[in-house]
Amino acid sequence: MKKLIFTLTFFWISIAFVSAQDVKFEWVDQFSSTGTISSAAITVDDEEYVYMTGMFQDSSVTFQTQSGTEQFALHPKRAGYGTDVYVLKVNKEGTVIWARHLGGRGRMEGNAIAVDEQKNVYVTGVYKDSVDFDPGPGEDIRVTTYYEEGAPGSDGHIQDYRDNAYVVKFDSEGTFQWARDFFGKGNNAGGIATTGSGAGIMVYVAGGFLDTIDVNRRSGTDKMITTPDHNDAYIVKLTTDGDFVWARQMGRSGWNDYAHAIRVDESGYVFTTGVFSDSADFDPGAGTHLLRSASAPGANVFILKLDADGRYVRA
Repeated sequence: MKKLIFTLTFFWISIAFVSAQDVKFEWVDQFSSTGTISSAAITVDDEEYVYMTGMFQDSSVTFQTQSGTEQFALHPKRAGYGTDVYVLKVNKEGTVIWARHLGGRGRMEGNAIAVDEQKNVYVTGVYKDSVDFDPGPGEDIRVTTYYEEGAPGSDGHIQDYRDNAYVVKFDSEGTFQWARDFFGKGNNAGGIATTGSGAGIMVYVAGGFLDTIDVNRRSGTDKMITTPDHNDAYIVKLTTDGDFVWARQMGRSGWNDYAHAIRVDESGYVFTTGVFSDSADFDPGAGTHLLRSASAPGANVFILKLDADGRYVRA
């Protein structure tokens, strides 16, 4: 059977903001797959190392790194229709320093990537069924789950084949550190950001969820609720060790609201953007700040500002 080879092209352009003549091409790289490969997100640290994530589909993908060839293959039971995640670190000359593979029996996507001041790398996205978050010799296998009060089982957690969001951390050498997933009946993560230094590094994740989401699976107490067939937006704050700090929910029952991207400034203010339908409450506290779509019930874009403690500032 003939195999099609798909390539992902990655390029670097050096820009000096003086005149159009100062834009200079430096290098280009490409990554080949026997199926389909795509990129989803990219970021750069202060030493010009480039970090990127995405997914590959159908079969396998190959990366040439400084230590040799890395070939990642889908789980045998999903070859031909599944998706797995790759994570890359590339230096400013275009050499791939390391490549990592995340996947398992279920579908997995890498949607966003961030790096902190210690060059730790964080990736967020969505997975379904079961995946191994440790790309090394160890294992950290997670199964998509939702939480239901009084459900069979000692803690109310029920394994199911619905989408769960995740966050995974690697150190600067690409060594697995930890993974966290958010229980629910259908949730996703579209943005991630870091701030702070040392032990004060914080990680922020933004996305959307259906029905319920349990963002602190260790206790099962930090649960947010919306309607079964519409999304609310959420933001979760974690420490650099993956410990839960707080979670906030924005939206209004019966309409779709989703956070796509998130950033944090030097003062700790949290900025999130996404879309909302009809109308939505963007004050996650006891107050109300309702925005109405100018094309109701169609979608409009929002920008939300919270302080470091998750309190509403403006939208």
